[in-house]
Order: sequence, then structure tokens, then C-alpha cells
Amino acid sequence: MDLAIQVYAQDGWQVVIVAGEVDVATAPRLHDRLVALTSEGHRQIALDLEGVTMLDWMGLGAILGVLARVRSLGGELALVSPSSTTRELLALTGVDQIIPIRDSLTPAET
Repeated sequence: MDLAIQVYAQDGWQVVIVAGEVDVATAPRLHDRLVALTSEGHRQIALDLEGVTMLDWMGLGAILGVLARVRSLGGELALVSPSSTTRELLALTGVDQIIPIRDSLTPAET
């Protein structure tokens, strides 16, 4: 499956909707898009992972690489609505301890 990435603004956040497989073949595209957002001056980025069907170590690396960049710029990265499988991987790797995971991106949670 291919990777689809859509971006929109909500309540000061750039929400990045990710759908498909984030793996060795597609992770560089996600990473490049996230880096482009930070280069455009965006510091609040939420990754909507509800549509992610598979996330491998390269996908995790892309997310963690952008986390470091966002934090170095004084911003915040949040993960929104990961599937149960993705959530398990985030817990297994400890990523859930360093990146906030939210069930939704509502004004009360931002």
C-alpha cells in the first residue's frame, strides 16, 4: 500500500493525516513533509495516525527525527488516534513515553 499525507491547520496546529504503510519505502516521504513544515515555521505538529496500517522501525525513526527537530525549535509534536497495533508498537518501543498520544485533537487537548 502507498502512503497518503494530507495537511491542514487547526487551532494553531498543523495536523498531518497519515494513511497507509509507513515503512522503509515510504518513511522518507513522511519525514521530508514534516521537515518542510518546520522549515515553513510551523512548531505545533500533530500526526493523525488513525489511517496507518503498518509502522516499522523506519517509520518510527522518521517520527523521532522530526520530534528532535520540533523540540529544538521550541515546538511540540503529538500523535493522534493511532490504531491499537500502532499504539502497541509505540508502547513497546517507549515512544509513548516521549511523545504525547491523544485520542483526538480538540481545543481542550491542545
